[in-house]
Amino acid sequence: MNSQEVGRREARAAEFQAPAPLSSGPLDEKRLRGALISLKEGLCRDLTYVAGVILNTGILSAVPKRIQELTGMRIDELEALETRACIDTGELTEAQDLSTAELLQEVRTIQWLVTIHLAAMVEVTEESPRLRPINAEGAFAAFFRLHDILVGEMRRLATAVRQEPGVATGRELARFWREVIVPHAEAEDRALWPLARSMQDAGLTRSADLLDAEHRDIDERVAAFVSAVERAEAGQEPGTQLAALGQEVRARVNLHFGKEEESVVRLLQQRVDNAMFRPVIVEQEAAIGAWLKAHGWAA
Repeated sequence: MNSQEVGRREARAAEFQAPAPLSSGPLDEKRLRGALISLKEGLCRDLTYVAGVILNTGILSAVPKRIQELTGMRIDELEALETRACIDTGELTEAQDLSTAELLQEVRTIQWLVTIHLAAMVEVTEESPRLRPINAEGAFAAFFRLHDILVGEMRRLATAVRQEPGVATGRELARFWREVIVPHAEAEDRALWPLARSMQDAGLTRSADLLDAEHRDIDERVAAFVSAVERAEAGQEPGTQLAALGQEVRARVNLHFGKEEESVVRLLQQRVDNAMFRPVIVEQEAAIGAWLKAHGWAA
């Protein structure tokens, strides 16, 4: 490997390192501008990555149209925003020459562009979801199938709220989270995390601790949604607001499920046999087994 290749790889590795915290001391104008310029450069890279995936992946061909629908803007208008903020045409003002207020506005605009691209990708892929392969047997396969059923039902109910936001659809989604998702999480608290921690592996224990903490965060989000439904029922809040809150909670639960599978269950799959993992499923059967079986699940 020549020195140029080594240099490129080192630069690439540095690009994906976690950002160092700002040094202590007052955040004066110079330091603030430096941080904003660095953030702008990083967000422009993010926008390039996301746009590249959209443009070069056939299944995402519907994303540009969805972006237009979400924003009410034409693609050429969105491209003009991106060009002004991120692309050097030789005619634009350098970031260093912008006022701090102008620089902050550019950062906000690029962040919005990244967000709207990602939101459109999520909506398009959810219309034609592809579940990850099971690649497991016995109790492990049962756990993955259980997650599939939960995700599918959650998608159905949250989509209903989005399409017809109101008390009726919101109440059904709230009931699902309260009577199915929360007991599912409590069953994991009793069996999955203790099993992961028993492996005496620092990384696995840390993942279990972090995911355990996420359960409390999800519980709070579910409680907030239930409260919003109750306020809507009492006429104290428009039912239309439930759609955005419901999508937020569902996105958080979806992400949590994926992290559970990849950072805990897949690792346990390599370390314990079916008999050792079976108590995780027993707890799920005790908590929500009747609901799962009514929705096509078999352990």
